[in-house]
Amino acid sequence: MQILSLLMFAVVSFVVVAQSSPTSVDSQPEQQVRKASDEEVQAFLQEDAKTMARLWSDDFVVTNPLNKFVTKEQVLGMVQSGFLVITSYERRIEYAHV
Repeated sequence: MQILSLLMFAVVSFVVVAQSSPTSVDSQPEQQVRKASDEEVQAFLQEDAKTMARLWSDDFVVTNPLNKFVTKEQVLGMVQSGFLVITSYERRIEYAHV
């Protein structure tokens, strides 16, 4: 019985340690996603519609504060016209699964 208890303790301890150990190196796809996210934030802050156009797919849509769908071209137009100005933008990806 003691051996079984000891074995169960060892297995549970291993599982807890394995689940709580962070990975030290992000995968290449995850690094690419994080880089693209950082580029998008900088593009917003610098009003860089060209970079946004490169990063976004052609079927990109967002919901604006009036709960209306806005297309990629509409958002880019608002940025280029100066209607949409972002002065502060922080995005923190806490977890990514690629």
